[in-house]
Amino acid sequence: MKLRLYKLTFILVLFLNFSINSQTDGESKYLEMKNCFVLGLSEKGLEIAIELLSRPEYADVKEETVFYIAEFFFVVGLGAKEIDIHNLNKAYTYYKVYNHDYPNSVYTDVVNKRLHTLESYYGDWITFRNLYDIIENEALIVEKKLSFATKKLFWFSNPNLFKFFSYTESEQSSIELLDRYFDEIIVNHPDFEVYAYYYKILARFSKIRGRSLVKEGLLDLNVDKFQLHLNVEELTDKGFKFRIELEEMLRPLSEKHPNHPLVLNLHLIYANYFKLIDDEKFDSYTKKHLEFVVQNEPDKTHPRYLMAKEFLLSNKFQ
Repeated sequence: MKLRLYKLTFILVLFLNFSINSQTDGESKYLEMKNCFVLGLSEKGLEIAIELLSRPEYADVKEETVFYIAEFFFVVGLGAKEIDIHNLNKAYTYYKVYNHDYPNSVYTDVVNKRLHTLESYYGDWITFRNLYDIIENEALIVEKKLSFATKKLFWFSNPNLFKFFSYTESEQSSIELLDRYFDEIIVNHPDFEVYAYYYKILARFSKIRGRSLVKEGLLDLNVDKFQLHLNVEELTDKGFKFRIELEEMLRPLSEKHPNHPLVLNLHLIYANYFKLIDDEKFDSYTKKHLEFVVQNEPDKTHPRYLMAKEFLLSNKFQ
């Protein structure tokens, strides 16, 4: 019995040693760095990152570190209330480093997309540059000279690059234009399709008289081309067809993402916008959408769940 116990203990010790030693020093240090960033200890995380990027014994995790640091500065830069060119420069630099040191590697496609995003949306900032490149850093000197001419001697305003859409002879409405824009996001970023569908559906509600959820921005809102001047609370043929159209847009989204907050919000919106009441009873459409929220809301203390449940209990339905 003792011999078997010793054997089991020996095997357990070997297993624990193997589990601990199977992780390299670099991997352990890399995990520590990630945890620092997640816990808000950014300065500590950056100190560890310097070690991982500089010391040869951590070469096995250098690629992962370069990418992680680039992503960190990218997210911080984009998350700022105003354009954070300082951190976006750092992100741009490390994406460039990654492409140079690890061409055709595991994150190459993602890195190229990030670079394209930065260059497309922030390329007009001349200080936006690779901090490792001396020639690119000359941009700072040029920027100061240009800034004097364009912000002190005179003031420049950027033209509306999309204004030409307003002069088209096409009968395309604002809603159709938005449809095409959101469809491109749905096709090219399917993991985030629910967000594009959400706004695509909200734009559709602007067809209802007096319930526009879209306002003019860089483009005029050509209401006369898309608004149906219908009232969905009236059981007209046009109102009924419109409701069916929107129900068909929501159905596949509900099947694929039943617990997503935006999908649950849409069901509440549908319940509100399409509510029909007759003889103090709400119709089955309202009940269906509220029941969907109650059945699929994971958080049973969320206002969505509590209010939908209360409405179902407090009202009569046809």
